[in-house]
Amino acid sequence: MNINADTLLPFFESRGIKIWGTCDIEKIRTHIIPLNRKIDFLKNARSVISFAFPYKIQVKKRNISYYAIGPDYHKIIMLILSEICDDLASEYKNFYFLPFCDNTVIPEVRAAIHSGLGVLGKNGLLINEIYGSWVFLAEIVTNLQIKHRDNVIKFCLNCGICEKLCPGNALCGGKLNKERCLSHISQKKGKLTVREEILLKKGNLIWGCDVCQEVCPANSKATVDPFFALKKPKLEWLSEENYHLYKDRAFFWRPKQVIERNLKLFN
Repeated sequence: MNINADTLLPFFESRGIKIWGTCDIEKIRTHIIPLNRKIDFLKNARSVISFAFPYKIQVKKRNISYYAIGPDYHKIIMLILSEICDDLASEYKNFYFLPFCDNTVIPEVRAAIHSGLGVLGKNGLLINEIYGSWVFLAEIVTNLQIKHRDNVIKFCLNCGICEKLCPGNALCGGKLNKERCLSHISQKKGKLTVREEILLKKGNLIWGCDVCQEVCPANSKATVDPFFALKKPKLEWLSEENYHLYKDRAFFWRPKQVIERNLKLFN
């Protein structure tokens, strides 16, 4: 079976999803991330449906990255996509539809760009025309053949501002040195080195880092209108006292000691 992508619109529109596109899996097959698990289902996969969910929320002050202000996107998005997959499987019998969000072998940014959702930033993030890089990515992989537009990889303005102003100098030539990335350092378990402590304090956040996105010219006029399911409840200022109240946040997968360690650096 070969269908037009437009026929899928009702499945997504009814759930408030505005940004999506499709690409042939052959566009990204050589970039599929190898993991220590079977990925046999990809052998006969034909299409990838990519989604972008805007998440930036207006706040007065914060000490955590924007992506962690709202509830954990992994659970919310996976629930929505799982429901969509069930509906698609009922409509297109004998075909499978598998949802993924972040924890996936699919190269998400590359798939999203080939699906026409945006361009590639020098910080490795997708930059959407409307919402900038403030989007979560997710996919549905299927063995259903979907007619696709031929979207090639396009790049950002190449101004280099994100590289110049990265607090840890983690960006160079479009590549990320995660050992110097403040977001990575803020999530590490155990004791930080003196260098890592200094770098973390540069970003003024106890969890994550948004500098490369905040200085990006393409984000200067990005629309702030988060996907409805990611709006509330929101957290702006994390402390030892209120940490236990936010089990539904993206940072809660790390031991509390990580947050406590980071908080002490700013006391």
